[in-house]
Amino acid sequence: MEERYYQGSGDDDLPEVTGRRFRRGRRHTPPGELPPRLRCRQRRHVWDRHPVQIGDVIADLTPRQAVVWLLNLDTMVALYESTTGRILDEPARAQLVHALRSIILEHR
Repeated sequence: MEERYYQGSGDDDLPEVTGRRFRRGRRHTPPGELPPRLRCRQRRHVWDRHPVQIGDVIADLTPRQAVVWLLNLDTMVALYESTTGRILDEPARAQLVHALRSIILEHR
């Protein structure tokens, strides 16, 4: 059998090496501020947003998606209203239902 010999000083050096490798403090970002990567992402998201019209969303739906929208109409309208801040009145909701049904009927 092989005997293994360990050097006493080598075992003591291991935590220092691990500490240097894995324990990194803040380098360029002061405490309380966001790192540069996150700041860039936030700026990019602000510019990527654009107003969404419900008609544009409906026009891109497949017949299967239109069925799901009809089955969950209240939830989908609430999600649209909370996302855009626009409220759909009854005539707009009726027009939405008509558009969804026409997408489904075109597929038959």
